[in-house]
Amino acid sequence: WLAATFPSDGTLDFNTIGFGPVDTRIALYADCPTGPDMLIACNDDVAPGDVNSQIIASVAGNTRYLLRIGNWAPDASPGLAASVTFTPTTIACPGDYNNDTGVDGDDVIAFFTDWDNGAIEADLTGDEGVDGDDVIFFFEHWDAGC
Repeated sequence: WLAATFPSDGTLDFNTIGFGPVDTRIALYADCPTGPDMLIACNDDVAPGDVNSQIIASVAGNTRYLLRIGNWAPDASPGLAASVTFTPTTIACPGDYNNDTGVDGDDVIAFFTDWDNGAIEADLTGDEGVDGDDVIFFFEHWDAGC
C-alpha cells in the first residue's frame, strides 16, 4: 500500500510498466473516512497476456488516496515496484487564478497567497519551481484579461 496526496487537481498515472516479469495487479482507492473499500479503479493487465498493470485516473487536489500493488503468485518475487506520475490540470485562463470567471484583484491575492507559500499551484510556467518567472507569467495573462 502507498498513500498519496496531490497538490492540485490532475491526472495520476500509476503503473508497473518496465519493472520486471512479476504479474502485477494495482488499485486506486479513496482514503478514510470514506474507507479503503471505496475502489476508484483497478487493473490487472495493460493488454491481454501482459504482466504489467496501469491506471490513469483523474484525482482531486489535497485529497488523500491509497494505491495498492500486488501480484498473482504469492511465492513470486517480493520486489514489487511501480511508477506514480502526477500531471496537474492546466488552468484555462491563468489570469483568472481563482477560477471565478473574472479577472480581478481577487486573482492577484489568490496567486500571491499560493506563491508566498511556495504552493505548486503557483508554478504557472510548469518548470517545477515557484519563482519570479511565475509572477511575470501571471501578470502577463492577468493584464491581458486571461
